[in-house]
Amino acid sequence: MLTHYRAFALRGRYGELGGLPPAIAPPTWSPQDAKPSEEECRKAETAFRDALGRFTKAEGDVVAAYWSVTMPSGIVMTMRERGWFGNFLFGPTFAIHRATTWLTASEPHIAELLHHCDTLGNKAAQILTRTPRRVAMTWVFSLEAYLLGILEGRAWTARASNAPAPGETNGGTAVATAAGTPNGNAAADNSESSAGDEELIIRARTEIVEVEKYYDRAASNAARFLYFWGMFTGALLAAAAGVVVAVVLGTALDVIDLGASSSRLFFACYAAGALGAIVSVLTRMRSDRFAIDYEVGRTPAFLLGTFRPFLGAVFGLLIYFALQSELLQLRKPNANKEFFFFTFLAFAAGFSERLTQVILGGAERTVAGTLEKADVATSGVSTTTREMPSGEKVVTTHRSRTGV
Repeated sequence: MLTHYRAFALRGRYGELGGLPPAIAPPTWSPQDAKPSEEECRKAETAFRDALGRFTKAEGDVVAAYWSVTMPSGIVMTMRERGWFGNFLFGPTFAIHRATTWLTASEPHIAELLHHCDTLGNKAAQILTRTPRRVAMTWVFSLEAYLLGILEGRAWTARASNAPAPGETNGGTAVATAAGTPNGNAAADNSESSAGDEELIIRARTEIVEVEKYYDRAASNAARFLYFWGMFTGALLAAAAGVVVAVVLGTALDVIDLGASSSRLFFACYAAGALGAIVSVLTRMRSDRFAIDYEVGRTPAFLLGTFRPFLGAVFGLLIYFALQSELLQLRKPNANKEFFFFTFLAFAAGFSERLTQVILGGAERTVAGTLEKADVATSGVSTTTREMPSGEKVVTTHRSRTGV
């Protein structure tokens, strides 16, 4: 950030014809400063390119960037390829890097919103997959750039009226007042600008909650897909385990007779229970009551899915042993219909595996909760005072709309 800002400032030509306006010059700049030499500019640009090369080598290619022109602050979003196979399975990785302390030092409310954006960005980068991840990360980056734009707008207005800008102290060097701005109207202009900024910040708060809602939906869907593939893998493992048991006990050890009716019913109940568990989960996946804590991570969500077929198989075998031992006093059908009777009850037992609550609840939406608690603590109301040119003071009340 510092190397970029230095290279940018040296090439700024503030106040010159074709250069940048003095309102966005560095706080220590004055019209009497000597023009930097071409050699000094080249050294600054070389230092920036070297720092950027080291950064991209460590973090990935920069795909979006917001560089502050009033302070050495900025935000960049990077993307790193995983290789063709990794990209095919998971897509590239994204990350957002922010260094804005110089610009947000005197703006704690905006700094808090940027912190929430960072939290959402980190979650989206770790939890979401492919397209939803790219959408969420781009959305978060746009929000952070939007908030920094509000701060820079305040900085320009403050410097034009010789007031301390965001990130500056009263002891800092002020930039010359913009030509043609009457000092008598500076306070009114600043008050109107502040009121407009408050509306923009309220919009940003609402937008952050919308981003989290999108993240929540996308993360839930991603967790369900992982859970499904875990169940698919678990079904294959359960089938392989059944084949191994049949071969070892029936062929190698000759413990069971694979041709006997009881053996066929045993493996039929085993398979029907596993299938019932899979069908049970699939029929509930579109329901909001099917909650998966997606923030436990990809591997735990996948492994939990692999256990479902085994749970269903256990329930299916439980029905088999209960019927064979006559613990359940049910009227058994004829011998030629016994297979269907056992299989139906085993499938129903596996289908009812939902009674075993492996997943206790979903992940909480933390950002919305934090903002809502902040609104409750402050009664959700803020006021802005504007002084009109006539001298009359107008007080405007704003109610937070983050809960909408």
